[in-house]
Amino acid sequence: MRGVRKRAEREAWPFTTEGKQARRYPLETLPEDVRAAILAARREKSRREREAAAAKAEAPRIAAAWAEWAKARPWRKELALVRVLALAEVAALRADGLSLRKAQARVAARLKGEGVAGGCSRPAIQRWSKLVEDVPRPHWEPLLLPAETRGGAVRAEIHPHAWLAFKNEWMRLEQPTTAQCYRVVIRLADVNPDWHPLPSLDTFERRRKTDIAQDAKVYAREGKEAFMKLQPVTRRDVSGLDALEQVSSDGHVFDVMVRYPDGSIGRPIIVGWQDRASGKLLSWRIGKSETAELVRLSLADMVRNYGVPVNATLDNGRAYASKSNTGGMPTRYRYKVKPDDPMGVMVRMGINVNWAKPRNGRAKPIERTWRDFATDISRRSEFAGAYTGSSPDAKPENYGSRAVPWDEFLRVVEDGIAEHNARPGRRGANCNGRSFDETFNDLYARSVPRKATVEQLRLLLLAAAPAKVSKTGHIHLFKNLYWHEDLCPLIGTKVDVRFDPNALQSSVSVYRTDGAFVCEAPCLHPLGFYDQAASREHNRNLSARRKAGAALTAAELALDKSRPDPWASTLPPIQPPAAPVAGVVRLVTPKRKASEAAQPVPDNAVSEIDDLMRRSLKSLWAESI
Repeated sequence: MRGVRKRAEREAWPFTTEGKQARRYPLETLPEDVRAAILAARREKSRREREAAAAKAEAPRIAAAWAEWAKARPWRKELALVRVLALAEVAALRADGLSLRKAQARVAARLKGEGVAGGCSRPAIQRWSKLVEDVPRPHWEPLLLPAETRGGAVRAEIHPHAWLAFKNEWMRLEQPTTAQCYRVVIRLADVNPDWHPLPSLDTFERRRKTDIAQDAKVYAREGKEAFMKLQPVTRRDVSGLDALEQVSSDGHVFDVMVRYPDGSIGRPIIVGWQDRASGKLLSWRIGKSETAELVRLSLADMVRNYGVPVNATLDNGRAYASKSNTGGMPTRYRYKVKPDDPMGVMVRMGINVNWAKPRNGRAKPIERTWRDFATDISRRSEFAGAYTGSSPDAKPENYGSRAVPWDEFLRVVEDGIAEHNARPGRRGANCNGRSFDETFNDLYARSVPRKATVEQLRLLLLAAAPAKVSKTGHIHLFKNLYWHEDLCPLIGTKVDVRFDPNALQSSVSVYRTDGAFVCEAPCLHPLGFYDQAASREHNRNLSARRKAGAALTAAELALDKSRPDPWASTLPPIQPPAAPVAGVVRLVTPKRKASEAAQPVPDNAVSEIDDLMRRSLKSLWAESI
């Protein structure tokens, strides 16, 4: 502004004064170059204001155009770019002094000669210009998208009600074919003439592929579970976890027919616990079915060998949610939660339990281990003829030709698990090419695991069963006898016995019914008929027990051997009780003869008898008082 004012004073531009400082220069009195610059600035400002207003008014249309552009196929985007370049060329020709009509004609002729977009004409360029009039240049491309065509043909129109009827028929869980649904629409069109003309079956097929969202297709035709599989899996970073900080557990049924010790045949199940940081399978137990006892024993093996985990992700099955395992936890979503529920072993040990969503195997990382077991263990050569296949329609030709003995099955599974943990080349977050064993050992050496107490291990390792102490102080359980001297005071009473089902020949833990621990009662193994050494050892134990009993009795009674009966002579004599006194007596009336009873009694005699009885009762009452 200072330069303009200096020029105005130097060239003596005429002006009028407004106020003390302001000057107003008439436009027509200014030099020609100044007038041109001012008019150009006004036009530019007007253009910007007009484009801003148009952009605000066209905002919904521009947003819809960009949304369509994002879904457009490549050939449509290429043609839109050609149209943008054609309008830019027209603007450049006009800047060179060519008229608008001639500029549009020249560009149309060039596009037609090159065969771009199937030829072009000047009216087409005019239509393009109107589409982007007063719209900022960055938004031209989506607004110039050509109409959807296929093979040069215009997109066929389908009546909205006909298309809705087709979708309602096609989007069903029964998954009807497109042809079947099209035949239904044809029959409906006979009673709805406004639906005609109907496009061909191929048109409906193409429209089905492009106009129905993929999520809606899967949800409607395959169900909720298939729809949830479309969602991305949440991947959690385990690089910061320590050993036993997070574990997961689940059960897996082997695809192998096994002959159990009792002679029955079935497919056994394994319950395992996996460390999340390393991927190692820490412990497992195998049984006929997934039970609360199997879960507890497999957890006990992990706690005894490594320690107590901090967090655990469990399946929401009945075995895991049983009150013996997770009782006292308010969010088990199984069984009825009562305020007097016994506290489960996991709650007692302070394990934070997170329940996985039902039918969501991706929430439990151990499912990946079971998939390896289904191929690496169930298909081993030792199980040839006993492998059942992963599904009923995937049975091998030799299916059912044999059943693996129980001991052999356990040996092969143990070997397979050891190989699974020791296999190198793992690509987990913490493995980096090492095996699960190596990774866990490294993490375990740097962590501070929680160790369980003897009482906690006893509660975990042993199943509970009621029993009664016999007259000889024995407990008879599963055809085994268990005895301890501390059981003798409980003869004839009921106790709770905790035991390891897989080690019944060892000792059992005996508790009172109120939960107080009594003792560890060892199993009395049967002796050989001619085992004299064992017999002598048994006799020595009996003799030592008799001596201990005599000494204990003498210590308790502290008998004075100088007197044959030191206590009987000091007993006080028994005094006879005093005779009792009756509080009320009853008058005894003599029996009358039948002839006297039949004679009528005069009225004056009745009144005299009543007076006599009143006086007698009054005198008796006074004496009793």
